[in-house]
Amino acid sequence: MGSCAACQPMRESLPSTTRFNMRWIAVLTLSVVMVFRAAAAQNSLKDHLGPFASSEPSGITSADIEEIATIIQQSGISVNLDPFCSSAELDHVLDDCQFRQLTVLLKNVDTQLLVFNVPRTLKPAPFAVVFHFGRGLGEIYLVSMSGNLIRAYIQTAGGPFELNETGEAKQKFLIDMAYWARNIGQIYDAFGIARPKNRQ
Repeated sequence: MGSCAACQPMRESLPSTTRFNMRWIAVLTLSVVMVFRAAAAQNSLKDHLGPFASSEPSGITSADIEEIATIIQQSGISVNLDPFCSSAELDHVLDDCQFRQLTVLLKNVDTQLLVFNVPRTLKPAPFAVVFHFGRGLGEIYLVSMSGNLIRAYIQTAGGPFELNETGEAKQKFLIDMAYWARNIGQIYDAFGIARPKNRQ
């Protein structure tokens, strides 16, 4: 599992969630975790997200990302992302590095974590920070509210956040964002919020 110094509260909540065998679970401990299980592994770009990936990922629309950001900004767990903010120079944009967060735990052969972070106090949110951790590697995306990739980073276990400008980073970003777009209804469910009609 990738290292995430900024996500210690999320990691501390995992032992209480991994024993459940359900599709979606919202665990209100130190983080909100949705659990999804399947029998597949993440090995390469082709298998990124395994069975949870769309066959034709198309990223995310501005309306989708604004909807997700609004839900998480209102109901997500408060976290401090100082280590990442310093590396990405977000401390020049934010007064502090306080975010609201939702974590998704994907239970494959290899556990993967997807984390959606939104600045806590800036409304509307100017950007989101999306993490994907698995197999000792963290992939981090700074995302505009139009759904575009601003910058991508990688982090190996215990290592620094490094800029990732490869073409594969953009492809993985599209896969991850398509996942979030497809599962907006479950985000409402995770927080116990009634789904609007268009998310039924």
